[in-house]
Amino acid sequence: MGIRPTLVIIASIPLSILTAIMLMYYLTDVALNLMSLAGLAISVGRVVDDSIVVIENIYRHVQMGEDRIKAAMTATREVLPPIVASTLATVVVFVPLAFIEGLVGEFFSPFALAVSLALIASGIVSITAIPVLGSFIIRPGDLTESDLKKPSTLQKIYGSMLKWSLSHKLISLSLAILITLSSLGLLFQIPVTFFSSGNPEAISISASMPPGTSINRTNQTILEIEKVIDEYYESKIVENYSTTIGSADFWSGSSDSTNSGLIFVNLYEDPPEKLAETIQERLSEIDDAIIKVTEIAGGPPQGGVELNISGPNFEEVQSVSQNLETKLSKIEGISNISNNASEGKDEIVWTVDQEKASSIGLSTMSIAFQMRSIMSGIQVSEIEIDGKNYTIMIRSNPDDISDLEKLGNYTISGPAGETTLDNIANRTIEPSAVTITRVDGKRTALIIGDITSDDTQSVGREVQSVIDSMNLPTGVKVSSGGIFDQIAEGFQDIFLAMGIGIVLVYLVMVATMGSLRSPMIIMISLPLSIVGALVLLFITGKPLGLPAMMGFLLLIGVVVTNAVVLIVFVEQLRAKGFSIYDAIIEGGKVRVRPILMTAFATIFALIPLALASETNGLVGSELATVVIGGLVSSTFLTLLVVPIVYQIFFQSIPNMFKRDS
Repeated sequence: MGIRPTLVIIASIPLSILTAIMLMYYLTDVALNLMSLAGLAISVGRVVDDSIVVIENIYRHVQMGEDRIKAAMTATREVLPPIVASTLATVVVFVPLAFIEGLVGEFFSPFALAVSLALIASGIVSITAIPVLGSFIIRPGDLTESDLKKPSTLQKIYGSMLKWSLSHKLISLSLAILITLSSLGLLFQIPVTFFSSGNPEAISISASMPPGTSINRTNQTILEIEKVIDEYYESKIVENYSTTIGSADFWSGSSDSTNSGLIFVNLYEDPPEKLAETIQERLSEIDDAIIKVTEIAGGPPQGGVELNISGPNFEEVQSVSQNLETKLSKIEGISNISNNASEGKDEIVWTVDQEKASSIGLSTMSIAFQMRSIMSGIQVSEIEIDGKNYTIMIRSNPDDISDLEKLGNYTISGPAGETTLDNIANRTIEPSAVTITRVDGKRTALIIGDITSDDTQSVGREVQSVIDSMNLPTGVKVSSGGIFDQIAEGFQDIFLAMGIGIVLVYLVMVATMGSLRSPMIIMISLPLSIVGALVLLFITGKPLGLPAMMGFLLLIGVVVTNAVVLIVFVEQLRAKGFSIYDAIIEGGKVRVRPILMTAFATIFALIPLALASETNGLVGSELATVVIGGLVSSTFLTLLVVPIVYQIFFQSIPNMFKRDS
C-alpha cells in the first residue's frame, strides 16, 4: 500500500479522537481526567482499524480497475456490516459497567465511556470522511507492479497454511485447544492483586508514644526521625517533608493528642525499591515509640490486611488477637501490623458498690459526673475583661488528683449524706485495651496491616492458612476483610460484566449479521485471546489486577473484529456463488492483509502504554499488556481456527446429517 492510502489512515486518528472529545463534552459530564485520557490513549490503536478495513477495500477495488468514486462507494458498502458489527460489539462490552456500583463502576466508568465514544467516532469517520478522502487521494498510479500480482507472497503463505489446516482439522483444533488449556496453568504463576501499587510518590511516617507523653518528649522522638529523613533529603531521594505533632490527621490538622506525630514525605521520581521498609527498619531502633512507615502511590485507595476477632469472652478474644498478631508479623509481605486489643497502659478502675451508693441517694452516673468535675473541672461562668470573654472553671488541685490516696479520699456528696470515693467503690488497677470495639454487642479486636507484596492473593492464602491452623476457643470467630474483600468484590463485578458483555456481543452480531451460527463461530476467537494475554503477563511480570481484568473485558470486543471481517466476507463470496471451501480460501487470502494490518496497528499503538512506568501508566500498562498479548494470539489462531470451525458448522455437520438421512 502506498504513501497516500497510509496518510488517509493516519488522518483518521485525530479526526476520531477529536470527534470523541466533542461527544464527551456535549453528551456527557465526564472530564478529561486520568481515566478518560487513558481510555482515549487505549483507543488510538483501535480507531484506525475501521479506516484500514475501508481503505484496504477501496485499494483492492481500484486494483481491480474500478473508477475511484465507484470503488469508494462499493468498497464502503461491502465492509459496512463488519464495521458496524465490530464497533457495536466493542461498545456493548462496556454497557454492564454502567450498572455496576462500587469502586469498579466509579473508577472505570470514565475509561469505558471514553473508549466507547472513540470507537463510535471511529466508525462514523471510517464510513463518511475516509471514503471521501480515499476517492480523492488514492490513484491508480499508487499501485506498484507487486500490488498487481496475485496472489502476493503473504497470500501464498497464508493460503498454504489455511489449506493444510482445513485438511487436518483434528490436528489443528487439538493443538489450539491444548495451547489454550496449557496457558491456564499460568494463572497460578501470575501474581494477583487489586491495583498495582507502582512506585511510591510519597511516604507517611506516624509515631505514637505511650499515652500521657508530653509534647516535648514527642517532639524529641520526631526530631530523631527527621534526622533519618534528612539523610535521604541530602541524597536527592526525598524532595521535601512536613511534620505535624499532636495531630492524628494530616489533612484536617485537628489536634488529637500530645503523644502522636506525623511526617509526610514527598519523594522524587523512581525512588529506591523497598524504601519504606528500609526506613522502617532504621526507625525501629527508637525506643518507646510505635512507628509506622506507609507508602503512598497513585490510584484508588486500597485496603490492607484486616482481621476481626469477636467472641463472648474478651480475654479470649484478646489472647487470640495477640497470637494472630505474632504469626502475621512473620508473613513476608505484611508490615505495620497493629492490634487495637493490645494491652495499653494500666488504668485505675473504681467499681461502684450499688448498695452503699444508693444509701446516700447516688447512682453510678452521678458519681461518674462528680469524678469528672474533680478530674477535668467544670465551667461555672464566663467573664468579660477588656472586651474578651474568659471561661471560669472550678477544678481540683492537680497535686491532689495525681496522688491515688488523696483521690480516693475525695468527698462524694449525695441527697442523703456524704462519703469518700473509696467508701462506696472498690479500687483496682487493670491493663487497658488501646480501644474498645463492639460489633453486634460483642467485644471485637481489630488487626490491621499494610500489604507490601505485589501478590496480594498469595499473602491472603498465607493469612487464611494461619487462621485455619489456630485452635480457636468456643464462640471466638475470625473474619477477614480489607483488601481481600475488595479483590473478591472487584473481580466478581468484572466477571459479571464479562458474562453480560459476551451475551451482548453475541446478540449484536446476530442482529447485524442475521445469523445464529456465524456469530457463534466468531465467538470461538475469545478463548484464543487468553493464551497471549496470560503469556505476556507472565513474561513481563505484571500482576493480574483490576486494570488487567479490564484489558480482558476490552478484548471481548476487540478480538471479534478480525473474525467478523473474515466471516462477513466469506459469506459475501458464498452469496456470489462460491462453494464453502473456495469462499473460505479466497476470503482468507483477501482479508489476511487488513486483518494483520489492523491487529498490528493496535498492537504498535499500545506498546508505549505497555512500556510506561507503573507510576505514569497506572491503568494503561497492565491493560495494554493484556490487549497486546491477546491480540497476538487471537489474530494468528483466528486466521486458522475460525475457518476450520466455520467449515465444520456449515459443511461437515450438514453433510453428516444428509448421509444419515
